[in-house]
Amino acid sequence: LGLTAPSFSKDYLSLLSTAIFLPLVKLLIFPLIFSILVVGIAGHGKSVSEVQRIGFKAVFYFIIVTIIAIFVGLIWGNIFTPGTGLSLKKFNATDAINKAGSTSTVSLAKLITNTIPETIFVAGYNNSSLQITFAAVMFAVSMLLMPDLEAKDTLVKFFDAVLKAVFK
Repeated sequence: LGLTAPSFSKDYLSLLSTAIFLPLVKLLIFPLIFSILVVGIAGHGKSVSEVQRIGFKAVFYFIIVTIIAIFVGLIWGNIFTPGTGLSLKKFNATDAINKAGSTSTVSLAKLITNTIPETIFVAGYNNSSLQITFAAVMFAVSMLLMPDLEAKDTLVKFFDAVLKAVFK
């Protein structure tokens, strides 16, 4: 379509992708992350210790798979040598550094500050996945500690229904 009607593609298809499709995808990030974590933690765990055990297994598997992915990437990179023949003569490192601005240092205080949201609504508005994840995990753990099992099941069913609606 870009070859036959370039102005149509540039004007209308880019509008469709950047002004309509991407905001709709971003709209689903908050309910998706929050509902998955709440249903996954509160809906499938009977106690905090059970969820903790499953969480440690998940982190362990994540680390193992990440290490495997790194080695696969290194092996494929050494076999195919991407970037061979690429000329970087036009690249000026000082210009790139100036355009990027000053680099910020990473600290534990900054990490904690960026992890804990002011409110869940601010985290959802900013589409801050880390803050949404933190709030969802705290909410799901508090649901696990609820003595009223009927109320907990009602909340799990609600978030499961939200999840089904998001996936449709």
